[in-house]
Amino acid sequence: YAWALASIREKVASVLPKGSKVCLYEYDTYAFLIERELSRIELSDYAALCISKAHVPVSCGKGKKKEAPDLVIGAASYDVNDVDITVEDLLRNVEVALAVSGRTGLNDFVVFGQELLESHSDYHYYRELKDAINANEFTLCFQPVCNLFEGDTIAYEAMFRWNHSEFGVLRPEKFIHVIERSCDINWVGLWAYEQMIIECKKFRRLHPNSKVAFSINLTVRQLSDAKICDEIYRITTKYDVPVKGICFEVGESAVLE
Repeated sequence: YAWALASIREKVASVLPKGSKVCLYEYDTYAFLIERELSRIELSDYAALCISKAHVPVSCGKGKKKEAPDLVIGAASYDVNDVDITVEDLLRNVEVALAVSGRTGLNDFVVFGQELLESHSDYHYYRELKDAINANEFTLCFQPVCNLFEGDTIAYEAMFRWNHSEFGVLRPEKFIHVIERSCDINWVGLWAYEQMIIECKKFRRLHPNSKVAFSINLTVRQLSDAKICDEIYRITTKYDVPVKGICFEVGESAVLE
């Protein structure tokens, strides 16, 4: 997966002006900086060229079948003579364009314009999520799974919740799609798994003979993370919790994706 990402990076970089800079912005997101004056049309041309160059089959390792990667591009320009614009403004504009582009579909791009801030409230939600992550406003609740024939509890399902400062406790369907699009689902999901493991260990210490299982949901984005197995193993062994009785649930909608 890392090799495929590097291949995409090199292909995009090959069509940008000489001297352009690149960095790994997030887990599967690269940021490119073109240090020259570009109109919105020129920026659109570069974005389209990047997609046509990078959306071609690449082999994921030696001898592997070639697959065409899907891309989403958000772009924004700034005037170096504009003393009012800050780095934070530029990053916000790029993130707005990226969030909007993600909704419009794969292998497409959006160039930032002020109209995006006015017509797409999803970005403000995106920023709230970023702030909530920094403020540790996410938590877990545990829903018992009961055997209706015997009347006993056979499992606890970890339910992700957001303690919103204004709207109270929010369920995952209100925000999980935004976290997935921002790629924060990977580390937030691992945080949730670690909290579940901690509670599982406490429970088994109090009930050593119990066979109650603990389960947590995985999203498509998490399953696409090349490091998820290693990270789950690392967390599980860190707390010395037996893997028997630890379950992962994948929603039926993920099969369609």
